[in-house]
Amino acid sequence: MHGRRDGGSVRRRWPSGRGQDCAPWQRLLQGDDARKAEELQQRVDELQQAGKFEEALKGARRLTRLRVERQGKEHWQAMDTRFEVEAIGRALRSRKEDQEGYAASSC
Repeated sequence: MHGRRDGGSVRRRWPSGRGQDCAPWQRLLQGDDARKAEELQQRVDELQQAGKFEEALKGARRLTRLRVERQGKEHWQAMDTRFEVEAIGRALRSRKEDQEGYAASSC
């Protein structure tokens, strides 16, 4: 990605190669990508609540890949999903009692 100075703010080139110049907050998913991200997030949430952390981790990783590819690795939503992957991974490595507490707090 190439940044440039424009009126005091750094603007980044849209990672899809479409040549659009826009700030990260403007890179929202659209159409099929937005629907897929919503479906993945809902599934990840359901799996976490059910205590199925291995499956939730796989879904969270897919969601992260989608967001990084479409929005860029520095976009807040892509970073948020990376944090979620880390949290699910920690829960997966935790004791069973801690996993149950994490699942209950994921509601």
